[in-house]
Amino acid sequence: FLFHSLGGGTGSGTFPLAGTVLHHIGKTIEANYGIDVYVGGVGILPLVMQDPEVARPKGNPMYYPNAYTSLEDLSQLLNADEEELELPLYSRQFTKGGSNPNLDDAVEQSFSGNSLPVETSPFSNYWLVGRLLRYRELRRDDRPNGR
Repeated sequence: FLFHSLGGGTGSGTFPLAGTVLHHIGKTIEANYGIDVYVGGVGILPLVMQDPEVARPKGNPMYYPNAYTSLEDLSQLLNADEEELELPLYSRQFTKGGSNPNLDDAVEQSFSGNSLPVETSPFSNYWLVGRLLRYRELRRDDRPNGR
């Protein structure tokens, strides 16, 4: 199982690659050893407070666009059976000690070349975990203006 956040930074940004790598490892194990491999995914969404008087949810506003983008990525991954994807792989390769006389070339090379094919959905099953908090469920102290 791959458990990850859909609203933060690291988990929401790396789950497509991590899930695809796990899928490829699982396929290799199945081919070499005849063992069925199950890759489950669990995405954890940020808490959303639904208040009819407030347009912007409570909490760090950074989490909501990240969650939306992660859900878009997830949609593409789960539909990879219909349309093949490629995940670009980037790396920073600099000379020993971190110095490179031609830094521009090294940066350019790090953004070209490798990719990981996604021919089918990397997950056997996938679940979303989250909670929608309705305004009436809030404690009075947590409500805007204590209403």
